[in-house]
Amino acid sequence: MSYSVIYSTHTDNAVKLASRIVTALGDQELVFDGRAAGCPDFALEADTVFVGFWTTANSCDKLIQNLLAKLKGKRIAIFGTCGFGSDQEHFDLVRKNVLSFVDPSTTVAGFYLVNGRIGQGFVHQALESNGAEGEDFHYPNYRRFYQEDAGHPTAAELEACAAWAQQVYRA
Repeated sequence: MSYSVIYSTHTDNAVKLASRIVTALGDQELVFDGRAAGCPDFALEADTVFVGFWTTANSCDKLIQNLLAKLKGKRIAIFGTCGFGSDQEHFDLVRKNVLSFVDPSTTVAGFYLVNGRIGQGFVHQALESNGAEGEDFHYPNYRRFYQEDAGHPTAAELEACAAWAQQVYRA
């Protein structure tokens, strides 16, 4: 049985999760491990495709949306990071939105989402806007989210990702 790990990332948190997946599963059956941008077609031929994302606009980015749409009839496992707090309701919304890009013929073997982190740029932008009309409505929370999200994914979240990947892959 073969697998690929394909991801998109903004803060490199998805890279951390992807690395744990590859470490947990070993590289003997690994077909491809890398970014979705420029992903070779052969990577999509793996028996299981692990697809990683960073959360933007309560979903995955366009690269991952397009990748998910291409994986027709495949067995996939989706993993990602979600900054802006770790509220379960928010996680559920992100999960629902990401899964909406999966073709009905595709089997989703698992979904793993952990708290990520927002970039300092968001905090800086929020401070610069100072609540100006038309600015992102999240601005009052950016500083709080930045502090709450610091250090994620944690060592425990990375270990849980490795265990999740083994469970999904061996099932």
